[in-house]
Formats: sequence, structure tokens, C-alpha cells
Amino acid sequence: PNNDKDNSDSNSKLVDRVHWREGSAMDLPWLASKLLAEKMNPVITDPSRFMLGTIGSERVACGQIRSIGDGYFELASLYVEPSYRRKDIGSKAVHKLLERHVRETYGIEDGLFLLTLNK
Repeated sequence: PNNDKDNSDSNSKLVDRVHWREGSAMDLPWLASKLLAEKMNPVITDPSRFMLGTIGSERVACGQIRSIGDGYFELASLYVEPSYRRKDIGSKAVHKLLERHVRETYGIEDGLFLLTLNK
């Protein structure tokens, strides 16, 4: 039997259950702890710049696009809880972040970079 299709179906159902919302001050402790655990800098965290993915009341993912000056932006701080990784949630987070970025910048897509970290 081909389990790839089963896994794909299972992942798509799970990712469809994720609700995406803008971060708030109440999310700051969770955001800071997750960024710090992944060796990202939580000091510059503005929770309203984040999109958070939740299933019920559980936060399962986050990410942000932030300004780095002069009309340039970076996709940064992408995080998915370990038990939810490899289930298309990170890809969906990027999609949601890009949608919001294009909406907020009136469709201007130039000057967007991806920040990656080596582990």
C-alpha cells in the first residue's frame, strides 16, 4: 500500500483545521519562548507582526514579515511546534504571511528576503 497518499490526506485535513490570526500582546510570552528555544532573537518581537496558527486554543505555528528599512522586508521567525512539523503547516504559514504582506504593501512584492539560521 502507498502510505504517501494517506499521509498527504491526513496532513491536508490537519492543515485545514488551523486557524490563522494576528498575534497580540497575550501571545508575547509564547512567542518569546519559542523563538528563544530555536535560537532566534525574541527581543525585537512585535507580536502584531506575527501570524499565529492555532488548533482550538493551542498555538501550533507562527511567523512574521518585518521591515528591515528602506522598503525592504524579511520573512523571519517561522516556527512550527515539533509535533506538527512535516504536515504542511509551515508552508501554509508562509502563504498566509505573504498574503498579508501583499495586502499591507498594496501588492508591492519587491524587497522581500528570507532569513534562515544554521543549526
